[in-house]
Amino acid sequence: LQGQKAPATAAMAVPRRLARTAEEDEFEEADALRAAQAAAEAGGCVDWGEPQILDLGSSSTNRSLRLHGLPGNHVGGVSWPCGRAWARHVACGGCPWLAGARCIELGAGGGVVGLAAALAGGAASVVLTDLPALAPLLRHNVEANVLEHLCSVKSLCWGEDALPAGPFDVVLACEALLLKTLLDLCPVGSSTRLALAFQPRSPRDDAFIRQEILPLFDLEVDGHDLDGAGFLFVGRRCLSPGGGVNCPS
Repeated sequence: LQGQKAPATAAMAVPRRLARTAEEDEFEEADALRAAQAAAEAGGCVDWGEPQILDLGSSSTNRSLRLHGLPGNHVGGVSWPCGRAWARHVACGGCPWLAGARCIELGAGGGVVGLAAALAGGAASVVLTDLPALAPLLRHNVEANVLEHLCSVKSLCWGEDALPAGPFDVVLACEALLLKTLLDLCPVGSSTRLALAFQPRSPRDDAFIRQEILPLFDLEVDGHDLDGAGFLFVGRRCLSPGGGVNCPS
Protein backbone atom coordinates (compact mmCIF):
# COMPACT_ATOMS: atom_id res chain seq x y z
CA LEU A 1 0.00 0.00 0.00
CA GLN A 2 1.23 3.43 -0.86
CA GLY A 3 0.83 6.38 1.47
CA GLN A 4 -1.19 8.36 -1.08
CA LYS A 5 -4.02 5.83 -0.96
CA ALA A 6 -4.88 6.36 2.69
CA PRO A 7 -6.86 9.65 2.49
CA ALA A 8 -10.55 9.28 1.70
CA THR A 9 -10.12 11.24 -1.53
CA ALA A 10 -7.75 8.67 -3.03
CA ALA A 11 -8.80 6.06 -5.55
CA MET A 12 -8.63 3.17 -3.09
CA ALA A 13 -9.61 4.49 0.32
CA VAL A 14 -8.93 2.37 3.38
CA PRO A 15 -11.37 2.47 6.31
CA ARG A 16 -9.91 3.92 9.48
CA ARG A 17 -10.37 2.76 13.05
CA LEU A 18 -13.68 3.70 14.60
CA ALA A 19 -13.82 6.52 17.16
CA ARG A 20 -10.66 8.19 15.87
CA THR A 21 -10.27 11.33 13.83
CA ALA A 22 -8.48 11.34 10.49
CA GLU A 23 -5.90 13.74 11.92
CA GLU A 24 -5.09 11.36 14.80
CA ASP A 25 -4.59 8.47 12.39
CA GLU A 26 -2.42 10.53 10.04
CA PHE A 27 -0.16 11.67 12.87
CA GLU A 28 0.21 8.11 14.20
CA GLU A 29 0.96 6.75 10.73
CA ALA A 30 3.57 9.47 10.15
CA ASP A 31 5.18 8.74 13.53
CA ALA A 32 5.43 5.04 12.69
CA LEU A 33 7.00 5.76 9.33
CA ARG A 34 9.50 8.21 10.79
CA ALA A 35 10.51 5.79 13.55
CA ALA A 36 11.09 2.89 11.16
CA GLN A 37 12.97 5.01 8.66
CA ALA A 38 15.15 6.65 11.34
CA ALA A 39 16.06 3.26 12.80
CA ALA A 40 16.97 1.93 9.38
CA GLU A 41 19.09 4.96 8.51
CA ALA A 42 20.90 4.76 11.84
CA GLY A 43 21.53 1.06 11.44
CA GLY A 44 19.47 0.40 14.54
CA CYS A 45 16.85 -2.22 15.30
CA VAL A 46 13.11 -1.87 15.10
CA ASP A 47 11.04 -3.70 17.68
CA TRP A 48 8.80 -5.63 15.30
CA GLY A 49 7.06 -7.55 18.08
CA GLU A 50 5.62 -11.00 17.60
CA PRO A 51 4.81 -12.05 14.03
CA GLN A 52 1.39 -12.99 12.79
CA ILE A 53 1.46 -16.60 11.57
CA LEU A 54 -0.57 -16.94 8.40
CA ASP A 55 -1.53 -20.53 7.69
CA LEU A 56 -1.68 -20.76 3.92
CA GLY A 57 -4.27 -23.50 4.21
CA SER A 58 -2.76 -25.97 1.76
CA SER A 59 -2.62 -29.56 3.01
CA SER A 60 -0.19 -30.41 0.22
CA THR A 61 2.39 -27.82 1.25
CA ASN A 62 1.66 -27.36 4.97
CA ARG A 63 3.27 -23.93 4.78
CA SER A 64 2.78 -20.70 6.67
CA LEU A 65 4.11 -17.15 6.54
CA ARG A 66 5.58 -15.16 9.41
CA LEU A 67 4.35 -11.60 8.98
CA HIS A 68 5.51 -8.68 11.07
CA GLY A 69 3.77 -5.31 10.93
CA LEU A 70 4.92 -1.74 11.19
CA PRO A 71 4.67 -0.43 14.76
CA GLY A 72 1.79 1.98 15.12
CA ASN A 73 -1.39 2.42 13.13
CA HIS A 74 -0.07 2.53 9.58
CA VAL A 75 -2.26 1.23 6.76
CA GLY A 76 0.73 0.03 4.74
CA GLY A 77 2.30 -1.93 7.57
CA VAL A 78 -0.47 -4.43 8.28
CA SER A 79 -1.74 -7.53 6.53
CA TRP A 80 -5.20 -6.86 5.06
CA PRO A 81 -7.89 -9.53 4.48
CA CYS A 82 -7.71 -9.33 0.68
CA GLY A 83 -3.96 -9.99 0.67
CA ARG A 84 -4.25 -12.87 3.14
CA ALA A 85 -7.01 -14.49 1.08
CA TRP A 86 -4.98 -14.09 -2.10
CA ALA A 87 -1.95 -15.67 -0.43
CA ARG A 88 -4.05 -18.72 0.52
CA HIS A 89 -5.40 -18.88 -3.05
CA VAL A 90 -1.81 -18.98 -4.33
CA ALA A 91 -0.89 -21.79 -1.93
CA CYS A 92 -3.89 -23.84 -3.04
CA GLY A 93 -2.74 -23.73 -6.67
CA GLY A 94 -5.11 -20.99 -7.82
CA CYS A 95 -2.44 -18.99 -9.65
CA PRO A 96 -0.57 -21.45 -11.91
CA TRP A 97 0.78 -18.60 -14.03
CA LEU A 98 3.13 -17.74 -11.14
CA ALA A 99 5.24 -20.85 -11.72
CA GLY A 100 8.65 -19.79 -12.98
CA ALA A 101 7.55 -16.15 -13.26
CA ARG A 102 9.64 -13.05 -12.60
CA CYS A 103 7.31 -10.93 -10.44
CA ILE A 104 7.10 -7.43 -9.06
CA GLU A 105 4.64 -6.42 -6.35
CA LEU A 106 3.44 -2.83 -6.11
CA GLY A 107 2.50 -1.34 -2.76
CA ALA A 108 3.58 -4.57 -1.08
CA GLY A 109 3.12 -3.34 2.50
CA GLY A 110 4.29 -6.29 4.58
CA GLY A 111 4.71 -8.41 1.45
CA VAL A 112 2.08 -11.10 2.05
CA VAL A 113 1.18 -11.66 -1.62
CA GLY A 114 4.72 -11.53 -3.00
CA LEU A 115 6.05 -13.75 -0.22
CA ALA A 116 3.30 -16.29 -0.91
CA ALA A 117 4.15 -16.21 -4.62
CA ALA A 118 7.76 -17.08 -3.76
CA LEU A 119 7.06 -19.59 -0.99
CA ALA A 120 4.08 -21.47 -2.43
CA GLY A 121 3.42 -20.20 -5.96
CA GLY A 122 6.64 -21.29 -7.63
CA ALA A 123 7.71 -17.80 -8.69
CA ALA A 124 11.30 -17.60 -9.94
CA SER A 125 11.84 -14.19 -8.33
CA VAL A 126 9.82 -11.46 -6.65
CA VAL A 127 10.72 -7.77 -6.30
CA LEU A 128 8.74 -6.31 -3.40
CA THR A 129 8.22 -2.54 -3.67
CA ASP A 130 6.71 0.16 -1.48
CA LEU A 131 7.58 3.52 0.07
CA PRO A 132 11.15 3.90 1.40
CA ALA A 133 10.00 3.83 5.02
CA LEU A 134 8.37 0.44 4.51
CA ALA A 135 11.50 -1.15 3.02
CA PRO A 136 12.85 -2.21 6.47
CA LEU A 137 9.60 -4.05 7.18
CA LEU A 138 9.70 -5.82 3.82
CA ARG A 139 13.33 -6.86 4.28
CA HIS A 140 12.56 -8.12 7.78
CA ASN A 141 9.66 -10.25 6.51
CA VAL A 142 11.77 -11.64 3.68
CA GLU A 143 14.40 -12.69 6.21
CA ALA A 144 11.82 -14.02 8.68
CA ASN A 145 10.56 -16.40 5.98
CA VAL A 146 14.07 -17.29 4.73
CA LEU A 147 13.25 -16.13 1.21
CA GLU A 148 16.33 -14.00 0.49
CA HIS A 149 17.22 -16.28 -2.43
CA LEU A 150 13.93 -15.48 -4.19
CA CYS A 151 12.84 -12.05 -2.95
CA SER A 152 14.42 -8.60 -3.12
CA VAL A 153 13.16 -5.23 -1.88
CA LYS A 154 13.15 -1.93 -3.74
CA SER A 155 11.85 1.45 -2.63
CA LEU A 156 9.32 2.88 -5.06
CA CYS A 157 7.33 6.11 -4.84
CA TRP A 158 4.75 5.95 -7.61
CA GLY A 159 5.15 8.63 -10.22
CA GLU A 160 8.50 9.78 -8.80
CA ASP A 161 11.05 6.93 -8.82
CA ALA A 162 12.28 5.03 -11.85
CA LEU A 163 10.71 1.59 -12.06
CA PRO A 164 12.91 -1.38 -11.12
CA ALA A 165 14.62 -3.00 -14.08
CA GLY A 166 12.69 -5.88 -15.60
CA PRO A 167 11.58 -7.65 -17.52
CA PHE A 168 8.71 -8.93 -15.40
CA ASP A 169 6.29 -11.68 -16.26
CA VAL A 170 3.73 -10.78 -13.59
CA VAL A 171 2.82 -7.51 -11.87
CA LEU A 172 1.14 -8.15 -8.51
CA ALA A 173 -1.09 -5.39 -7.14
CA CYS A 174 -3.24 -5.96 -4.08
CA GLU A 175 -5.31 -2.84 -3.46
CA ALA A 176 -2.47 -0.82 -4.95
CA LEU A 177 -3.70 1.36 -7.78
CA LEU A 178 -1.88 3.91 -9.87
CA LEU A 179 -2.88 3.60 -13.48
CA LYS A 180 0.29 5.00 -15.08
CA THR A 181 2.59 2.70 -13.10
CA LEU A 182 0.48 -0.34 -13.96
CA LEU A 183 0.48 0.55 -17.65
CA ASP A 184 4.22 1.28 -17.70
CA LEU A 185 4.91 -2.18 -16.30
CA CYS A 186 2.41 -3.86 -18.66
CA PRO A 187 3.11 -2.31 -22.08
CA VAL A 188 0.89 -3.05 -25.05
CA GLY A 189 2.07 -6.11 -26.93
CA SER A 190 4.06 -7.55 -24.02
CA SER A 191 3.40 -10.90 -22.38
CA THR A 192 3.39 -9.33 -18.91
CA ARG A 193 0.36 -10.21 -16.83
CA LEU A 194 -1.31 -7.86 -14.38
CA ALA A 195 -2.70 -9.69 -11.35
CA LEU A 196 -4.89 -7.22 -9.48
CA ALA A 197 -6.96 -7.93 -6.38
CA PHE A 198 -9.13 -5.51 -4.47
CA GLN A 199 -11.96 -5.35 -1.98
CA PRO A 200 -14.65 -2.86 -3.09
CA ARG A 201 -15.11 -0.28 -0.38
CA SER A 202 -17.21 2.32 -2.19
CA PRO A 203 -19.00 2.76 -5.53
CA ARG A 204 -16.31 5.27 -6.52
CA ASP A 205 -13.49 2.78 -5.90
CA ASP A 206 -15.29 0.05 -7.78
CA ALA A 207 -16.06 2.34 -10.73
CA PHE A 208 -12.44 3.50 -11.00
CA ILE A 209 -11.13 -0.04 -11.24
CA ARG A 210 -13.83 -1.36 -13.55
CA GLN A 211 -13.99 1.67 -15.84
CA GLU A 212 -10.43 3.01 -15.88
CA ILE A 213 -8.18 -0.05 -15.40
CA LEU A 214 -9.83 -3.34 -16.30
CA PRO A 215 -11.05 -2.33 -19.80
CA LEU A 216 -7.40 -1.89 -20.81
CA PHE A 217 -6.68 -5.58 -20.19
CA ASP A 218 -7.73 -8.80 -21.87
CA LEU A 219 -8.81 -10.75 -18.80
CA GLU A 220 -8.24 -14.45 -18.34
CA VAL A 221 -9.41 -14.31 -14.70
CA ASP A 222 -12.39 -11.99 -14.39
CA GLY A 223 -13.29 -11.34 -10.78
CA HIS A 224 -12.47 -14.56 -8.93
CA ASP A 225 -14.00 -14.34 -5.45
CA LEU A 226 -11.27 -14.57 -2.79
CA ASP A 227 -13.48 -16.08 -0.09
CA GLY A 228 -15.43 -12.87 0.34
CA ALA A 229 -12.31 -10.79 1.04
CA GLY A 230 -11.93 -9.36 -2.47
CA PHE A 231 -11.84 -10.13 -6.17
CA LEU A 232 -8.94 -11.19 -8.37
CA PHE A 233 -8.44 -10.10 -11.98
CA VAL A 234 -5.63 -11.34 -14.23
CA GLY A 235 -4.87 -10.33 -17.79
CA ARG A 236 -2.55 -8.81 -20.35
CA ARG A 237 -2.75 -5.40 -21.97
CA CYS A 238 -5.14 -5.16 -24.89
CA LEU A 239 -3.65 -4.83 -28.34
CA SER A 240 -4.46 -1.77 -30.42
CA PRO A 241 -7.66 -1.84 -32.51
CA GLY A 242 -7.43 -4.50 -35.17
CA GLY A 243 -4.91 -6.50 -33.14
CA GLY A 244 -7.24 -9.42 -32.68
CA VAL A 245 -8.14 -8.86 -29.02
CA ASN A 246 -11.65 -7.79 -28.13
CA CYS A 247 -10.81 -4.71 -26.09
CA PRO A 248 -11.85 -1.09 -26.42
CA SER A 249 -9.47 1.42 -27.93
